[in-house]
Amino acid sequence: MLVKEVEFTNPCCLPNHDTITYLPSKTPAPLVYYRQEELKTLRGDGTGERKEWERIYDYDVYNDLGEPDKNATMARPILGGSNTLPYPRRGRTGRKPTQKDPKTESRSGYVYIPRDELLGHVKSSDFLVKTLDLAAQHATPQLRSLVTSQRSQSEFNTFEEVLSLFTVNFPLPKLIQVDTSAWMTDEEFTREMIA
Repeated sequence: MLVKEVEFTNPCCLPNHDTITYLPSKTPAPLVYYRQEELKTLRGDGTGERKEWERIYDYDVYNDLGEPDKNATMARPILGGSNTLPYPRRGRTGRKPTQKDPKTESRSGYVYIPRDELLGHVKSSDFLVKTLDLAAQHATPQLRSLVTSQRSQSEFNTFEEVLSLFTVNFPLPKLIQVDTSAWMTDEEFTREMIA
């Protein structure tokens, strides 16, 4: 039997803004209604476009891979959602359908990620440092010595320090050649996660 814990973090549920965790069977009777409301809020109702400030975990099929409005050859099949293969699925965004194919969602520059899953500044820099450290473990000894000689600490202080690694012997990635902060966008993060 799967037992889930639910944290009440909604300010309307707890006036003191405290976070208390209860197992479903141990939830005090006066809080059962609030537990159900919190779960209803987190699950979403399957309607509307997701906004940046929302904290909703609603799922949908991959129906935004193609762009049939631009060109018929750019239409892509929908992944997931069948009875035999319900996965993969992604966070539902609720964007408007395309004009040529109402089953395909239009694209936008914004990718919805629930606010408690967003990578903040600290998480982004930690992710970058750990990725570079992992790459350095498998790179040439020259790169390994370059990274360790330039870094007296275990972290990079600026993105320029990271970029300086590429000025020695390695070509700058095309994504960063266009825009040095493009790697931090939600859309690029989503592309890398899907790849």
